Amino acid sequence: MNKIKHGFSWGAVFEVKDGKSTRFWEDVWRGDIPLKIAYPKLYELCNDKTRLVSDFYDDGEWYISFRRSLGGQTLNCGRTS
Repeated sequence: MNKIKHGFSWGAVFEVKDGKSTRFWEDVWRGDIPLKIAYPKLYELCNDKTRLVSDFYDDGEWYISFRRSLGGQTLNCGRTS
């Protein structure tokens, strides 16, 4: 069942609203693929891979913790296409 559930969620696009039911890295809510696929290096460095959008966003600011400081090369790690 988990394999089917995971495959199904790839085809779904989520409306964030308050962010309390949208997974930041795993759900498609920005663009057309999950952020963990669009930004694999950032996903790898993130401390909180299973958090919701609402866990990272507070009062108009994003708060995402990483295992180490991010440098220029790390920040330039989005899709190449």
